[in-house]
Amino acid sequence: MNIARTQLPALLRNARRAGNPAAAAAVARAVTLPAHQRTDGTEGVCVTIPHLRVESTPNRRGHWARGEPLRRQQRAMIALFLGRLPRLPRTPVSVRLVRVYAGRAQAFDDDNLIAAFKAVRDEIAALYGVSDAPGGPLAWAVAQERGEATGVRVEISPKRA
Repeated sequence: MNIARTQLPALLRNARRAGNPAAAAAVARAVTLPAHQRTDGTEGVCVTIPHLRVESTPNRRGHWARGEPLRRQQRAMIALFLGRLPRLPRTPVSVRLVRVYAGRAQAFDDDNLIAAFKAVRDEIAALYGVSDAPGGPLAWAVAQERGEATGVRVEISPKRA
């Protein structure tokens, strides 16, 4: 799922329709890449995606399809923010996903944290064109921390031999 510049207006409309002006502003800022995040593929990158929410899906009740809009939004935001990099670090890489939570939100236990990042993992693997299965070129780690605002930080660093 690659996001083209022509799809940015639709992402902005959806963020505004959802009543999340902060997410709309984040999408609007996403069209330019800061100079400190330019890479030639040999060094790691760290991208923070503000206002991206991940949910503990195993504890959610109801039909599975109710979560589909959130999964689509997560994949679209990952594709938007990582897809604008000129080049992702070359495989094999270590990918660390950090959930930043704020306000009255609670920390997830470790099994729910892993499940909450499923759509994010799937999209990063799709951007690389590989599977996210164990033993592949992507090594995964998850963490969470309290911060000022909700979001997700993606840290991708090349594995050193």
